[in-house]
Amino acid sequence: MAPNAAWAASAACNAINAGTVYATNTGNPATLSGTYRVDAVGNTDSNYSDPGQTFAIGEVVSYTWSTTSGTAYAQILHMAAGDAVQADSARNLTGSGSGSFTINAGSTNWYFNIAATDFTIASDGSGGASEPARRNSQIAITISCAAPSPILGASLTHGGTPKQGSNFTLLPTVSNTGTATTSGNITLTSTLPTGLTLVGGSGTNWSCTGNGTVNVSCTFSGTIATGASNTALSLTVAASATSATPRNVTIGVSGGGASNTPTASDNIAIALQPAITSISPTNGPTGGGNTVAITGNSFTGTTGAGGVKFGAANATGYTVISDTQINATAPAGAAGTVDITVTNGGNTSATSSADQYTYVSAPTVTAVSPTAGPTAGGTTVVITGTGFSAAPGTGAVKFGASNATYTINSNTQITATSPANSAGT
Repeated sequence: MAPNAAWAASAACNAINAGTVYATNTGNPATLSGTYRVDAVGNTDSNYSDPGQTFAIGEVVSYTWSTTSGTAYAQILHMAAGDAVQADSARNLTGSGSGSFTINAGSTNWYFNIAATDFTIASDGSGGASEPARRNSQIAITISCAAPSPILGASLTHGGTPKQGSNFTLLPTVSNTGTATTSGNITLTSTLPTGLTLVGGSGTNWSCTGNGTVNVSCTFSGTIATGASNTALSLTVAASATSATPRNVTIGVSGGGASNTPTASDNIAIALQPAITSISPTNGPTGGGNTVAITGNSFTGTTGAGGVKFGAANATGYTVISDTQINATAPAGAAGTVDITVTNGGNTSATSSADQYTYVSAPTVTAVSPTAGPTAGGTTVVITGTGFSAAPGTGAVKFGASNATYTINSNTQITATSPANSAGT
């Protein structure tokens, strides 16, 4: 385990990696990593870090052991002042395995002991009775040291109300669970899923690029202490009017002197935001009852009595044909213009001229000219009155029970051609 390039290891740590620590006992391995032995009479090989060299706080000492013959104990002891064995030590081990410990206090009295032994080691560093059956054994042991290093972490949440056609915020957190403060820039990146685009990002010591695109790239120029987190970055994101739901956003974090590159995700429910782009027909009688085709988007899922309204009144009924069309029955209403709205998932369509529906009062006839004509029909008759503009098609103008052809000249005048009929009024 080489020291992280961003940090300098202590002399004690470097000595471990070089295998040049102070050694006791004759016949010890030439380097720390090697085969440790217990001979037939219980003699052992042991190595110690030089107590004259101080470890740095946060340095990580790692080790492995593997018994190659016999049943001796592997002892990899993390020692402090007074030879007190630290709880993270590997004591009385058999077989094989690995572990590590972190230097958490700077002292010239911190060191370690590596050995294969024929007796157990107590927590105070004292040895138990010799076990002759564990002699004539060999254990391969390696040990290495890494300088203090940051370890990045990442998490992601969001704020606001994510919904179609609106903005919301992504709230990343970058943490440091390592043994050293970060150094150098930290980079956060994300490729937003379809339907989302970056509006902008800001935060103390943060700068971002990618506005108007799906490619988010932010740089943090500050530092994060060990055990601390940075929550300063806020990313404003726009959801399109037709964005699917949910949208899974993933961020990646790197740099700062750390070797790891964590990621984090947030699966975001995008609330549907219905919109109306047109209606047909755009008017109808005050008595209601006619069918109005509503065109727009995000209609799928619309339900309940208030899903479609004509002004403040619920539609008499409606059918969701597709995500882009609803057929609704107009309720009765007073003469005048109202906005049709669609509510889906708690979100109501914004009103505009595209959704305006006009209630038209029943027409009145105040005069006709001429007032008589031949039974064969064919006479042009001028009809005067009110409310003619919304007259529907065939059957809107009748002479008795017979339909007439006609032209609407204005809201107050129609020109009709009389059909054939029997004599009479």
